[in-house]
Amino acid sequence: IACGNIHGAISKAAKDKAKIRARLDLEHIRTVAEKTRVPLVLHGGTGISPGDVRNAISRGIAKINIATAIRQPYEQSIGQGASAAARAVYDAATAVLVNDLKLQGSTQILLEGE
Repeated sequence: IACGNIHGAISKAAKDKAKIRARLDLEHIRTVAEKTRVPLVLHGGTGISPGDVRNAISRGIAKINIATAIRQPYEQSIGQGASAAARAVYDAATAVLVNDLKLQGSTQILLEGE
């Protein structure tokens, strides 16, 4: 759904920089969710504040895409070899999972495997 989010790094020149901060139109999310009654996907989720993510979820967002959070560490480390890039992707994905699960109050899921 387009709601003030920003999809991916804006340009190749900005690929190593933090994304511009999104300003979500939360009422637009609610309206689209009510009208369509389908789960909504928020593209460009990397860098959206935790408060905005919680608010978006409460208004109908069911899935959040965060490729930039994983792609940038990969691109920054691939010059050091495939193993370094794989480690960077693993570390970035782990951080995203931990932060997202904390955000949704689901950290117990991580602890069940221990």
